[in-house]
Amino acid sequence: MRPVLGVIVKDLKAFFRSKTTVFWTIAFPIMIMLLFSAIFSSDVSFRLAVLNQDQGELGKLFLKGLEKVNATEVFSCFSEEEAKEKVSSGEVVAAIIVPENFSSSLLSGKRSFIRLYTREDPQLSSVAVSLVSGYVSSFNKVYREKYLKALSRALPLDVRELVLSSVETLAEPVSLKVDRVSELQYRGQWIATMIVYTFLFSGMVSASASLAYEKISGNIKRIRVSPASPWSILSGKIFGGLLTLSLSQAILLAVTMLWLRPEVNWSWELIPLIVVGDMASLSLGLLITEASPDPKAASEAVTAVAVIIQFFCGIYFPLEFLPEPLRQVANLIPFTWANEALRGILLRGYGLGDLTPSLLGLTALAVVATAASAWLFPKWAESS
Repeated sequence: MRPVLGVIVKDLKAFFRSKTTVFWTIAFPIMIMLLFSAIFSSDVSFRLAVLNQDQGELGKLFLKGLEKVNATEVFSCFSEEEAKEKVSSGEVVAAIIVPENFSSSLLSGKRSFIRLYTREDPQLSSVAVSLVSGYVSSFNKVYREKYLKALSRALPLDVRELVLSSVETLAEPVSLKVDRVSELQYRGQWIATMIVYTFLFSGMVSASASLAYEKISGNIKRIRVSPASPWSILSGKIFGGLLTLSLSQAILLAVTMLWLRPEVNWSWELIPLIVVGDMASLSLGLLITEASPDPKAASEAVTAVAVIIQFFCGIYFPLEFLPEPLRQVANLIPFTWANEALRGILLRGYGLGDLTPSLLGLTALAVVATAASAWLFPKWAESS
Protein backbone atom coordinates (compact mmCIF):
# COMPACT_ATOMS: atom_id res chain seq x y z
CA MET A 1 0.00 0.00 0.00
CA ARG A 2 2.98 2.36 0.50
CA PRO A 3 3.44 3.12 -3.24
CA VAL A 4 -0.31 3.71 -3.60
CA LEU A 5 -0.31 6.13 -0.66
CA GLY A 6 2.77 7.83 -2.09
CA VAL A 7 1.03 8.50 -5.39
CA ILE A 8 -2.11 9.71 -3.59
CA VAL A 9 -0.15 12.12 -1.39
CA LYS A 10 1.87 13.41 -4.35
CA ASP A 11 -1.26 14.06 -6.43
CA LEU A 12 -3.10 15.73 -3.55
CA LYS A 13 -0.15 18.02 -2.86
CA ALA A 14 0.09 18.91 -6.55
CA PHE A 15 -3.66 19.54 -6.66
CA PHE A 16 -3.81 21.88 -3.66
CA ARG A 17 -0.63 23.72 -4.64
CA SER A 18 -2.20 24.79 -7.92
CA LYS A 19 -4.76 27.43 -6.97
CA THR A 20 -6.00 27.54 -10.57
CA THR A 21 -6.65 23.80 -10.60
CA VAL A 22 -8.46 23.93 -7.27
CA PHE A 23 -10.57 26.86 -8.43
CA TRP A 24 -11.69 25.32 -11.72
CA THR A 25 -12.20 21.82 -10.30
CA ILE A 26 -14.64 23.25 -7.78
CA ALA A 27 -16.00 26.29 -9.63
CA PHE A 28 -16.60 24.85 -13.11
CA PRO A 29 -19.33 22.33 -12.14
CA ILE A 30 -20.99 25.01 -10.01
CA MET A 31 -20.92 27.47 -12.91
CA ILE A 32 -22.47 24.83 -15.19
CA MET A 33 -25.18 24.10 -12.60
CA LEU A 34 -26.05 27.79 -12.26
CA LEU A 35 -26.06 28.23 -16.03
CA PHE A 36 -28.26 25.20 -16.71
CA SER A 37 -30.68 26.05 -13.93
CA ALA A 38 -30.96 29.62 -15.21
CA ILE A 39 -31.61 28.45 -18.78
CA PHE A 40 -33.93 25.52 -18.21
CA SER A 41 -35.60 26.37 -14.92
CA SER A 42 -36.67 29.92 -15.75
CA ASP A 43 -39.92 30.87 -17.41
CA VAL A 44 -39.56 31.36 -21.17
CA SER A 45 -41.24 34.39 -22.72
CA PHE A 46 -41.89 34.75 -26.44
CA ARG A 47 -41.94 38.26 -27.85
CA LEU A 48 -44.93 38.88 -30.12
CA ALA A 49 -45.89 41.96 -32.14
CA VAL A 50 -49.64 42.65 -32.46
CA LEU A 51 -51.64 44.93 -34.72
CA ASN A 52 -55.36 45.42 -34.17
CA GLN A 53 -57.09 46.65 -37.34
CA ASP A 54 -60.53 45.86 -35.91
CA GLN A 55 -62.63 48.51 -34.17
CA GLY A 56 -64.98 46.06 -32.45
CA GLU A 57 -64.94 44.71 -28.92
CA LEU A 58 -64.03 41.14 -29.89
CA GLY A 59 -60.74 42.23 -31.45
CA LYS A 60 -59.81 44.07 -28.27
CA LEU A 61 -60.80 41.08 -26.13
CA PHE A 62 -58.72 38.75 -28.29
CA LEU A 63 -55.54 40.77 -27.82
CA LYS A 64 -56.27 41.55 -24.18
CA GLY A 65 -56.46 37.84 -23.44
CA LEU A 66 -53.24 37.22 -25.37
CA GLU A 67 -51.40 39.69 -23.15
CA LYS A 68 -52.33 37.58 -20.11
CA VAL A 69 -50.69 34.43 -21.47
CA ASN A 70 -47.64 33.79 -19.26
CA ALA A 71 -45.38 32.70 -22.12
CA THR A 72 -45.88 35.87 -24.19
CA GLU A 73 -44.53 39.40 -24.18
CA VAL A 74 -46.72 41.55 -26.45
CA PHE A 75 -45.66 44.69 -28.33
CA SER A 76 -48.18 46.85 -30.19
CA CYS A 77 -47.56 48.00 -33.76
CA PHE A 78 -49.08 50.81 -35.81
CA SER A 79 -48.92 49.20 -39.26
CA GLU A 80 -48.59 45.83 -40.94
CA GLU A 81 -45.23 46.87 -42.40
CA GLU A 82 -43.90 47.64 -38.91
CA ALA A 83 -45.07 44.24 -37.67
CA LYS A 84 -43.32 42.46 -40.55
CA GLU A 85 -40.15 44.47 -39.92
CA LYS A 86 -40.07 43.42 -36.26
CA VAL A 87 -40.33 39.77 -37.32
CA SER A 88 -37.71 40.12 -40.05
CA SER A 89 -35.21 41.88 -37.76
CA GLY A 90 -35.60 39.25 -35.04
CA GLU A 91 -37.01 41.72 -32.52
CA VAL A 92 -40.04 39.44 -32.09
CA VAL A 93 -40.73 35.77 -32.80
CA ALA A 94 -43.97 36.43 -34.66
CA ALA A 95 -46.55 39.11 -35.46
CA ILE A 96 -50.33 38.76 -35.07
CA ILE A 97 -52.68 40.83 -37.24
CA VAL A 98 -56.36 41.16 -36.24
CA PRO A 99 -58.24 42.14 -39.47
CA GLU A 100 -60.78 44.94 -39.80
CA ASN A 101 -63.86 42.70 -40.04
CA PHE A 102 -62.93 40.42 -37.13
CA SER A 103 -65.73 41.48 -34.74
CA SER A 104 -68.38 42.09 -37.39
CA SER A 105 -67.84 38.69 -39.00
CA LEU A 106 -68.13 36.83 -35.69
CA LEU A 107 -71.18 38.81 -34.55
CA SER A 108 -72.96 38.09 -37.82
CA GLY A 109 -72.33 34.35 -37.49
CA LYS A 110 -69.52 34.17 -40.04
CA ARG A 111 -66.04 32.75 -39.65
CA SER A 112 -63.10 35.12 -39.24
CA PHE A 113 -59.34 34.68 -39.26
CA ILE A 114 -56.16 35.90 -37.58
CA ARG A 115 -53.04 36.46 -39.67
CA LEU A 116 -49.73 35.28 -38.22
CA TYR A 117 -46.31 36.29 -39.59
CA THR A 118 -43.29 34.21 -38.58
CA ARG A 119 -39.71 33.84 -39.70
CA GLU A 120 -38.58 31.03 -41.97
CA ASP A 121 -36.73 29.38 -39.09
CA PRO A 122 -38.66 26.08 -38.73
CA GLN A 123 -38.13 25.77 -34.96
CA LEU A 124 -39.19 29.33 -34.12
CA SER A 125 -42.05 29.12 -36.59
CA SER A 126 -43.39 25.88 -35.11
CA VAL A 127 -43.19 27.28 -31.57
CA ALA A 128 -45.01 30.48 -32.59
CA VAL A 129 -47.71 28.60 -34.52
CA SER A 130 -48.23 26.15 -31.65
CA LEU A 131 -48.46 28.93 -29.08
CA VAL A 132 -50.87 31.11 -31.04
CA SER A 133 -52.93 28.12 -32.22
CA GLY A 134 -53.40 27.04 -28.62
CA TYR A 135 -54.57 30.51 -27.64
CA VAL A 136 -56.92 30.71 -30.66
CA SER A 137 -58.44 27.36 -29.65
CA SER A 138 -59.03 28.69 -26.13
CA PHE A 139 -60.59 31.88 -27.52
CA ASN A 140 -62.82 29.84 -29.84
CA LYS A 141 -64.02 27.75 -26.94
CA VAL A 142 -65.00 30.80 -24.88
CA TYR A 143 -66.68 32.42 -27.88
CA ARG A 144 -68.54 29.22 -28.74
CA GLU A 145 -69.89 28.89 -25.21
CA LYS A 146 -71.16 32.48 -25.20
CA TYR A 147 -72.64 32.10 -28.68
CA LEU A 148 -74.50 28.95 -27.70
CA LYS A 149 -75.89 30.59 -24.58
CA ALA A 150 -77.22 33.45 -26.68
CA LEU A 151 -78.64 30.97 -29.19
CA SER A 152 -80.34 28.92 -26.50
CA ARG A 153 -82.47 31.85 -25.43
CA ALA A 154 -84.12 31.94 -28.87
CA LEU A 155 -84.92 28.21 -28.98
CA PRO A 156 -88.05 26.50 -27.66
CA LEU A 157 -87.50 24.60 -24.43
CA ASP A 158 -88.45 21.21 -25.89
CA VAL A 159 -85.70 21.26 -28.55
CA ARG A 160 -83.12 23.50 -26.85
CA GLU A 161 -81.01 20.76 -25.28
CA LEU A 162 -80.97 18.58 -28.41
CA VAL A 163 -80.03 21.45 -30.73
CA LEU A 164 -77.30 22.79 -28.47
CA SER A 165 -75.81 19.33 -27.99
CA SER A 166 -75.76 18.74 -31.75
CA VAL A 167 -74.17 22.13 -32.44
CA GLU A 168 -71.48 21.57 -29.80
CA THR A 169 -70.66 18.15 -31.27
CA LEU A 170 -70.34 19.57 -34.78
CA ALA A 171 -68.20 22.46 -33.57
CA GLU A 172 -65.84 20.20 -31.61
CA PRO A 173 -66.42 16.50 -32.33
CA VAL A 174 -63.28 15.40 -30.47
CA SER A 175 -61.68 17.18 -27.53
CA LEU A 176 -58.43 16.47 -25.75
CA LYS A 177 -58.36 16.19 -21.97
CA VAL A 178 -54.86 16.45 -20.55
CA ASP A 179 -53.98 15.06 -17.12
CA ARG A 180 -50.40 15.68 -16.05
CA VAL A 181 -48.84 12.99 -13.91
CA SER A 182 -46.54 14.57 -11.34
CA GLU A 183 -43.76 11.99 -11.36
CA LEU A 184 -40.60 14.06 -11.20
CA GLN A 185 -39.67 17.15 -9.26
CA TYR A 186 -38.18 19.29 -12.02
CA ARG A 187 -35.46 20.91 -9.92
CA GLY A 188 -34.53 17.57 -8.39
CA GLN A 189 -33.49 16.30 -11.79
CA TRP A 190 -30.62 18.75 -11.83
CA ILE A 191 -28.92 17.05 -8.90
CA ALA A 192 -28.69 13.81 -10.90
CA THR A 193 -27.67 15.78 -13.99
CA MET A 194 -24.84 17.57 -12.19
CA ILE A 195 -23.52 14.37 -10.61
CA VAL A 196 -23.35 12.64 -14.02
CA TYR A 197 -21.75 15.78 -15.42
CA THR A 198 -18.98 15.49 -12.82
CA PHE A 199 -18.48 11.85 -13.83
CA LEU A 200 -17.85 12.85 -17.44
CA PHE A 201 -15.81 16.00 -16.99
CA SER A 202 -14.46 16.42 -13.45
CA GLY A 203 -13.69 12.71 -13.37
CA MET A 204 -12.62 11.64 -16.86
CA VAL A 205 -10.96 14.88 -17.89
CA SER A 206 -9.11 15.49 -14.61
CA ALA A 207 -7.78 11.91 -14.52
CA SER A 208 -6.57 12.27 -18.10
CA ALA A 209 -4.88 15.59 -17.36
CA SER A 210 -3.22 14.21 -14.24
CA LEU A 211 -1.71 11.21 -16.03
CA ALA A 212 -0.73 13.18 -19.13
CA TYR A 213 1.04 15.73 -16.89
CA GLU A 214 3.32 12.99 -15.55
CA LYS A 215 4.70 12.37 -19.03
CA ILE A 216 4.80 16.00 -20.15
CA SER A 217 6.63 17.09 -16.97
CA GLY A 218 9.04 14.16 -17.08
CA ASN A 219 7.86 12.66 -13.78
CA ILE A 220 7.05 9.42 -15.57
CA LYS A 221 10.76 8.61 -15.78
CA ARG A 222 11.14 8.74 -12.00
CA ILE A 223 7.96 6.71 -11.52
CA ARG A 224 9.23 4.01 -13.89
CA VAL A 225 12.39 3.39 -11.86
CA SER A 226 10.49 3.31 -8.56
CA PRO A 227 9.47 -0.04 -7.00
CA ALA A 228 5.81 0.83 -7.58
CA SER A 229 3.90 -1.54 -9.86
CA PRO A 230 1.53 -0.32 -12.61
CA TRP A 231 -1.37 -1.37 -10.39
CA SER A 232 -0.01 0.71 -7.50
CA ILE A 233 0.48 3.77 -9.68
CA LEU A 234 -2.94 3.59 -11.29
CA SER A 235 -4.63 2.78 -7.97
CA GLY A 236 -2.98 5.84 -6.45
CA LYS A 237 -4.14 7.96 -9.40
CA ILE A 238 -7.70 6.69 -9.07
CA PHE A 239 -7.94 7.09 -5.28
CA GLY A 240 -6.26 10.49 -5.36
CA GLY A 241 -8.65 11.61 -8.07
CA LEU A 242 -11.52 10.10 -6.08
CA LEU A 243 -10.73 12.35 -3.11
CA THR A 244 -10.56 15.56 -5.16
CA LEU A 245 -13.63 14.61 -7.18
CA SER A 246 -15.59 13.84 -4.01
CA LEU A 247 -14.65 17.26 -2.63
CA SER A 248 -15.89 18.92 -5.81
CA GLN A 249 -19.14 16.94 -5.74
CA ALA A 250 -19.78 17.71 -2.08
CA ILE A 251 -19.43 21.43 -2.69
CA LEU A 252 -21.56 21.19 -5.83
CA LEU A 253 -24.36 19.38 -4.00
CA ALA A 254 -24.27 21.90 -1.17
CA VAL A 255 -24.54 24.84 -3.58
CA THR A 256 -27.29 23.08 -5.55
CA MET A 257 -29.31 22.51 -2.39
CA LEU A 258 -28.93 26.13 -1.29
CA TRP A 259 -29.64 27.54 -4.75
CA LEU A 260 -32.42 25.32 -6.12
CA ARG A 261 -33.83 23.90 -2.86
CA PRO A 262 -35.19 20.78 -4.59
CA GLU A 263 -37.58 18.37 -2.90
CA VAL A 264 -35.81 15.03 -3.24
CA ASN A 265 -35.42 11.76 -1.37
CA TRP A 266 -31.97 11.79 0.21
CA SER A 267 -30.75 8.25 0.84
CA TRP A 268 -27.50 6.51 1.74
CA GLU A 269 -27.85 4.48 -1.48
CA LEU A 270 -26.47 7.55 -3.28
CA ILE A 271 -23.03 6.98 -1.76
CA PRO A 272 -22.10 3.61 -3.38
CA LEU A 273 -23.61 4.72 -6.69
CA ILE A 274 -21.59 7.94 -6.77
CA VAL A 275 -18.40 6.19 -5.64
CA VAL A 276 -18.51 3.51 -8.35
CA GLY A 277 -19.48 6.19 -10.89
CA ASP A 278 -16.43 8.24 -9.86
CA MET A 279 -14.15 5.22 -10.13
CA ALA A 280 -15.56 4.26 -13.52
CA SER A 281 -15.07 7.77 -14.89
CA LEU A 282 -11.54 8.12 -13.50
CA SER A 283 -10.37 4.74 -14.80
CA LEU A 284 -11.94 5.41 -18.21
CA GLY A 285 -10.08 8.74 -18.40
CA LEU A 286 -6.80 6.96 -17.62
CA LEU A 287 -7.47 4.31 -20.26
CA ILE A 288 -8.24 6.82 -23.02
CA THR A 289 -5.10 8.78 -22.11
CA GLU A 290 -2.89 5.72 -22.42
CA ALA A 291 -4.55 4.75 -25.69
CA SER A 292 -3.73 8.18 -27.12
CA PRO A 293 -0.29 8.36 -28.77
CA ASP A 294 0.25 12.01 -27.78
CA PRO A 295 -0.28 13.07 -24.13
CA LYS A 296 -1.10 16.62 -25.24
CA ALA A 297 -3.88 15.27 -27.47
CA ALA A 298 -5.16 12.91 -24.77
CA SER A 299 -7.20 15.60 -22.98
CA GLU A 300 -8.82 16.55 -26.28
CA ALA A 301 -9.70 12.92 -26.91
CA VAL A 302 -11.17 12.50 -23.42
CA THR A 303 -13.16 15.73 -23.74
CA ALA A 304 -14.52 14.59 -27.11
CA VAL A 305 -15.61 11.25 -25.63
CA ALA A 306 -17.22 12.98 -22.65
CA VAL A 307 -19.10 15.41 -24.90
CA ILE A 308 -20.43 12.56 -27.03
CA ILE A 309 -21.48 10.50 -24.00
CA GLN A 310 -23.35 13.41 -22.38
CA PHE A 311 -25.81 13.48 -25.28
CA PHE A 312 -26.50 9.76 -24.89
CA CYS A 313 -27.05 9.50 -21.13
CA GLY A 314 -30.15 11.69 -20.85
CA ILE A 315 -28.79 14.65 -18.90
CA TYR A 316 -29.97 17.22 -21.44
CA PHE A 317 -33.11 15.66 -22.90
CA PRO A 318 -35.09 12.41 -22.48
CA LEU A 319 -33.78 9.35 -24.31
CA GLU A 320 -37.20 9.07 -25.98
CA PHE A 321 -36.16 12.02 -28.17
CA LEU A 322 -33.37 9.94 -29.74
CA PRO A 323 -33.95 7.85 -32.89
CA GLU A 324 -34.32 4.17 -32.14
CA PRO A 325 -30.78 3.13 -33.26
CA LEU A 326 -29.19 5.84 -31.08
CA ARG A 327 -31.46 4.92 -28.21
CA GLN A 328 -30.14 1.37 -28.36
CA VAL A 329 -26.59 2.74 -28.17
CA ALA A 330 -27.52 4.94 -25.21
CA ASN A 331 -28.91 1.95 -23.33
CA LEU A 332 -25.48 0.29 -23.52
CA ILE A 333 -23.64 3.15 -21.80
CA PRO A 334 -23.19 2.65 -18.01
CA PHE A 335 -23.44 6.40 -17.38
CA THR A 336 -26.97 6.27 -18.81
CA TRP A 337 -27.83 3.67 -16.18
CA ALA A 338 -26.17 5.85 -13.53
CA ASN A 339 -28.32 8.82 -14.52
CA GLU A 340 -31.51 6.78 -14.35
CA ALA A 341 -30.48 5.26 -11.02
CA LEU A 342 -29.66 8.66 -9.50
CA ARG A 343 -33.04 10.02 -10.57
CA GLY A 344 -34.68 6.89 -9.23
CA ILE A 345 -33.17 7.42 -5.77
CA LEU A 346 -33.72 11.17 -5.61
CA LEU A 347 -37.15 11.37 -7.22
CA ARG A 348 -38.81 7.95 -6.86
CA GLY A 349 -37.32 6.58 -3.66
CA TYR A 350 -35.45 3.63 -5.21
CA GLY A 351 -33.72 1.22 -2.87
CA LEU A 352 -30.48 -0.72 -3.18
CA GLY A 353 -32.21 -3.61 -4.96
CA ASP A 354 -33.32 -1.28 -7.76
CA LEU A 355 -29.73 -0.10 -8.27
CA THR A 356 -28.12 -3.50 -8.83
CA PRO A 357 -27.88 -3.28 -12.66
CA SER A 358 -26.41 0.24 -12.53
CA LEU A 359 -23.92 -0.65 -9.78
CA LEU A 360 -22.81 -3.80 -11.60
CA GLY A 361 -22.44 -1.93 -14.91
CA LEU A 362 -20.36 0.89 -13.43
CA THR A 363 -18.26 -1.56 -11.40
CA ALA A 364 -17.59 -3.67 -14.49
CA LEU A 365 -16.55 -0.55 -16.42
CA ALA A 366 -14.20 0.50 -13.61
CA VAL A 367 -12.60 -2.95 -13.34
CA VAL A 368 -12.18 -3.44 -17.09
CA ALA A 369 -10.84 0.09 -17.66
CA THR A 370 -8.41 -0.17 -14.74
CA ALA A 371 -7.16 -3.58 -15.88
CA ALA A 372 -6.68 -2.33 -19.43
CA SER A 373 -4.89 0.76 -18.10
CA ALA A 374 -2.51 -1.36 -16.03
CA TRP A 375 -1.78 -3.51 -19.09
CA LEU A 376 -1.10 -0.48 -21.32
CA PHE A 377 0.80 1.54 -18.70
CA PRO A 378 4.32 0.07 -19.16
CA LYS A 379 4.27 0.55 -22.92
CA TRP A 380 2.73 4.02 -22.56
CA ALA A 381 5.31 5.04 -19.96
CA GLU A 382 8.24 3.85 -22.12
CA SER A 383 7.07 5.63 -25.28
CA SER A 384 8.53 9.07 -25.83
